[in-house]
This record gives sequence, C-alpha cells and structure tokens, in this order.
Amino acid sequence: MQAEPEVVYSNYPKGRRTVQDAVFTDRYIYSEDNDRPEWKILPDTADIMGYTCHKATCHYRGRDYVAWFSSDIPTDKGPWKFSGLPGLIFKIQDVGKHYIFELQSLKQEVIPIEYTEHKGIKYNLTDRKKLLRMKAKMKRIGVNGYAQMSTTGSMSVNSTDFGGGDNDLLETDYR
Repeated sequence: MQAEPEVVYSNYPKGRRTVQDAVFTDRYIYSEDNDRPEWKILPDTADIMGYTCHKATCHYRGRDYVAWFSSDIPTDKGPWKFSGLPGLIFKIQDVGKHYIFELQSLKQEVIPIEYTEHKGIKYNLTDRKKLLRMKAKMKRIGVNGYAQMSTTGSMSVNSTDFGGGDNDLLETDYR
C-alpha cells in the first residue's frame, strides 16, 4: 500500500505552515514556523520556458540547493517549502541532484486553496523531526518491517542509524 503524498499548506494558520503526511498507513499532521531559506542571488541567468531566470543558492534543512527564478512573475512562491525569492521559482535542485523540482507548465488562474482534512481519516499530531525519524526508519527497514514493528512491537532497530544516500529524505536535519 502506498502512503499518501505530503501536502504542505504555506501560511496556514497565518505565519505558520501546516503539513499533512503519512508513514505506511498512518497519517500525521504538524505545524511549524513558515520559515524561508536564506537566499544568495547570483549573476547567472538562463532561459527557461521563454522566461529569463536568475540563479540563487541556499542551504535549507540539511541540503544545499540551486534555484532558478524569474522576476517576470512577481510572486515569492516555489515548490514544496521553498519561497522568498523576488520571482516564481521555475527550477530547484539539491547540489547532489537527488531532488529536483521543475515547473512543467504555467497557466494563470485564480483558484482559492483551502485547507482540507479528509473526513473519516484520523491524523496523528506530531512534530516535523519526529515524523522525519519515522519516515527514515520505514525507508531503512522497509514497509514489511515497519508493519511488523507497528503490530507486534517485536523488532529492534538502532535509532541513531538513519541511513543515507538513496534512502535519505529531502530534509536531512532530523538526525
């Protein structure tokens, strides 16, 4: 069974960020500060989808990133938890190219985004680092091991072994 995708609500509640995520079949929710990466804007430019994009770099939640944004679209938004540049982020990737977010198309619409908790689904309240540790453990021991551990409590795993490489998470500052 596939876990539900992570959903990030920026500025909900105001000044905060709410994240819904899942580990195996358990669903979790947490709220955190709506922090932004500290960007360094560089002089490099590139043409992406017909827009002049500028290069920016940052270190965020354990990884170094390179972003390309266009001030021709005056919003400080981007994918996932990335924001704070003087234009829309068209592409961002970590320097190891493990995670790449790339804009596929652009269409202007006015559609309100509303916070949703699905009826009948129980969300467990947690915090970001606890959730990331659970996700890392599941990646390390696999779905079957995680399910066995959750139902029988008979499995022992070294809690300081959070893995790395292909098994590491987008945010690595949970260790």
